[in-house]
Amino acid sequence: MIKKITTLGLLIFGGLLVSLFLGTTTQAVSPADCLVEGIFIPSGQQAVGWYKEGERPEIEARIIFKNPQDCLGKTLTVSLTEEDQSLSTVNDDHVPAIRKRTFRLDRQASTLILKLRAGEDECDKNSNSADCRYYLTLSGSGIPATFSIGKNGGELLYNCEGACDNSWDFLGSELVVGGGSTGGNSGNDLGPLGLKDNSFRIEPPGGVPSTLEGVVDLIRSLLLEIAIPIGVVLIVVAGIIFMTSGGNPARVTKAKSILGYAIVGLAILLIGGGAISLIISLLRA
Repeated sequence: MIKKITTLGLLIFGGLLVSLFLGTTTQAVSPADCLVEGIFIPSGQQAVGWYKEGERPEIEARIIFKNPQDCLGKTLTVSLTEEDQSLSTVNDDHVPAIRKRTFRLDRQASTLILKLRAGEDECDKNSNSADCRYYLTLSGSGIPATFSIGKNGGELLYNCEGACDNSWDFLGSELVVGGGSTGGNSGNDLGPLGLKDNSFRIEPPGGVPSTLEGVVDLIRSLLLEIAIPIGVVLIVVAGIIFMTSGGNPARVTKAKSILGYAIVGLAILLIGGGAISLIISLLRA
């Protein structure tokens, strides 16, 4: 039995080497990043009296997709952030109503429009500049973290008045597709922190492959990612059974059987993965 296990161990090691060596030639090319830019309408420093307690102004935060084709299917997270004068780092203080609000980009859109009603509960009063200073924080899977602060149209500034205790309001969202709008809240808004029905999805690693070779390579990767942890667990279980067997022949046999199944299964998967990589390499040659 020990000789068989040693032989299977060598096969696993060989399969790993083949898979790792050939895997370097079959790595899928990652899709391009989704590049975004955030602006306010209106933007910049607002005149004294622009913000009134009884008539809080409505504004738009627009997220512009510079390469819409690379944004399709991705998830964008948007936060309205106060530029807190008491903090020295960017990404200081998110407004609760627009804090990590998540949107599923299920259409190839040019712009995402967020309709907001301005508030002032996040304002940091000071005598040198406008009390209320806001910018947009944008991020997501395949979307590099972007801050609109310091960019053209990327900041909104106005003075705080009264008690400064009015919260911001989120009024809705629209996706602009091909020059037209999909209508407010067209199913893309997943709510604050993205916690809403059907917000959980398993995203395919590296994007969706568009070729047969990519599909085969993706299946190989998924099988390995699932099988290896299971194999490790089985090996650990076999070890525990063996150590607690107390010399009981039945328990020792059971431990050996579990260990054998785990090693054989891993060997088949790893060697098969290497063979698939070799076939893909030959197809691409």
